[in-house]
Amino acid sequence: MGVNKPSSERTIADCVEPMNPSVRNKAASVVAEAPSGIDTNSEEWKIWQINYWVSQNISRVSDPKGQEYLAYAHETLDTKAAGKGRESWE
Repeated sequence: MGVNKPSSERTIADCVEPMNPSVRNKAASVVAEAPSGIDTNSEEWKIWQINYWVSQNISRVSDPKGQEYLAYAHETLDTKAAGKGRESWE
């Protein structure tokens, strides 16, 4: 995949990093326990829980002015920040 590409050359597919151990471990820990009555293997549960975790733990930040910065998943986990995209840097 696109490890170590400059941001301007990355695609969203490059940035997902499903095989990165830190990304996989975080995703697994986020979906490890489900409320009573919900199957922990349910795809709907996993999608909802990961989305909820991101909304509660990853800050939204503006991309640098005039750029669209695509961060790798591990970078987002390390910085706990994700770009809003196409907005001025504040």
